[in-house]
Amino acid sequence: MIPKGKAFSPKTKTLTETAVDAVVIEIDDTDGEGIDAFPDPVGERPGQATLSQTDDYSSEDPTTYETITYTERDTVNSQLKGVTRAVEGTAQVWPTGTVIACHITDYQIEQIVENTGAYNMDGGEPDTNYGGAMTIDGGDVDGS
Repeated sequence: MIPKGKAFSPKTKTLTETAVDAVVIEIDDTDGEGIDAFPDPVGERPGQATLSQTDDYSSEDPTTYETITYTERDTVNSQLKGVTRAVEGTAQVWPTGTVIACHITDYQIEQIVENTGAYNMDGGEPDTNYGGAMTIDGGDVDGS
């Protein structure tokens, strides 16, 4: 099972600078949703979030983002713990007040594919049919 995200992917900000090797990210609970913007990890599946250099995630430059995973959401101390850096992007120092949110990323799509096998990434025949195969290759969505 994949951790369920929050509707509209609410964003919040980091409370302190995040070092390049940080395994804990402190979340500002006075801005936006705070720690409640992040779902709890489910079983062995970590939660995930994306840090951004822009407030509106509008940059097309991949170096302005970093996707992380976390194994614990500490609601008492407003922290994401057990952080794995640079799941997508490059680990870097993020200043206090960096925007962070849960957004659908390639990492999450890969988790969906791994969990369901329902997506057909190469346009060939699906291994499993859950009410109709879907292609993610620019082809038609096929309900057969």
